[in-house]
Amino acid sequence: LDALLTDIRMPGMDGYEVAGKVRALQPGIPVICITGYTPLGGDQGNCSVLLRKPFRPADLLAKVEHLCSLGPRRRRPRS
Repeated sequence: LDALLTDIRMPGMDGYEVAGKVRALQPGIPVICITGYTPLGGDQGNCSVLLRKPFRPADLLAKVEHLCSLGPRRRRPRS
C-alpha cells in the first residue's frame, strides 16, 4: 500500500483502530482519515491528515499527492 484512506466512524472498528493496525504492519504508511465529526480534543490518533467532510475531490487528491511525495517510508520486510 502507498497510502491508507479510512473514515473515522465505522461499525465494529473505527478508523483510528484501522490506522493503528495497518501501521503495525507498515509503520511509515501515510494515513488520511475522513470524518464528518470534530474529534474530541483535536486528536488525530494514528492519522497523518484529518480531512473533514464534506470535501472536494481535488482536496482529497491534493492530500494524497502531498503525503505520497514525502519520500520513501520504512516498510515491514515481507516474510
